[in-house]
Amino acid sequence: MSRLLLRLASPLFALLMATPAGAAVLTCNGTINQVRLVTDGSLQVLPSWRGDWVNLCNINTIWKSIPLEVCKRLHASALTAQATQGTTSTYYASATATSCGTMATGTTADAPTSFTNQ
Repeated sequence: MSRLLLRLASPLFALLMATPAGAAVLTCNGTINQVRLVTDGSLQVLPSWRGDWVNLCNINTIWKSIPLEVCKRLHASALTAQATQGTTSTYYASATATSCGTMATGTTADAPTSFTNQ
């Protein structure tokens, strides 16, 4: 019995250790109303779930560990999402926000861990 509990608890423990203390795992679903590139290279979206500009990455410099090549792909995905008005899911491991609607805006926003066009 104790082996079974240990086997079941190990993956849960690993997941808890991978998430910073106090971090909220947020799934923000909605549409992308607008996409913009700021002169410093910041890629920002205006999602329906926030109602204000949120930074996804930077096409010129690594922003919050997001590589440039990944940012270019995020740019293409965001433009597609805006054009089709399809639902997107953006995932965050936030140390500060407790909901998608209270996420910081602009370059102070948390970096997304995943962006998916549905």
